[in-house]
Amino acid sequence: MISQPEFIVSAGGAWRLFRFDRTGLDRIDTSVEGAIRSYWLTLILAPLALFVGAVQWWPVLDRVAFLPLVIGEVSLYVIGWLMMPVMVDAAIRLAGLPDRLPQFIAGYNWGSVITMSIASVFIALTLLLDVPGQVAGLLSLLVIAMLLVYQAYVTHLTLEIPVIAAGVITLGDYFVTLTVHQAVQATLLQAALAG
Repeated sequence: MISQPEFIVSAGGAWRLFRFDRTGLDRIDTSVEGAIRSYWLTLILAPLALFVGAVQWWPVLDRVAFLPLVIGEVSLYVIGWLMMPVMVDAAIRLAGLPDRLPQFIAGYNWGSVITMSIASVFIALTLLLDVPGQVAGLLSLLVIAMLLVYQAYVTHLTLEIPVIAAGVITLGDYFVTLTVHQAVQATLLQAALAG
């Protein structure tokens, strides 16, 4: 379990990384044990994921079966936490790089505190301020780009690879995640419309 002091120090480290302060990584436990412990963040950040999912599904919630929706979203959430480390592990092995997977996992998982918080605040503000659709769409592209740059920076630091390679890995993860998410959503919507 993650203690409150560890959460405060590590989340602070992730925030420093967001500001491109590489010393933020020193505040995160990047040992094997620290990387494993960082997966407790899946539970800590679950309410933010629930909020984002509820906002996404709200317009069609009355047309989608609740249990398949919950199973689909929980599956996507778990896959999202596991897919990037699996892809990075494969890339490390293929490239013959030193094994920095624990360092990457810890940095990436703690980075999720920042990315999920920013995404949730952005969504809440666009709803509260009733931002028009096209403006919200443009702003969301800017927020996504900002978060991808952050994730690429964390990947660059933790794997100690060139920025371009980190960017390719980050974009690869983003597009695979987006594709899987859209496929699950389309399947759930099709089932709802057919039923």
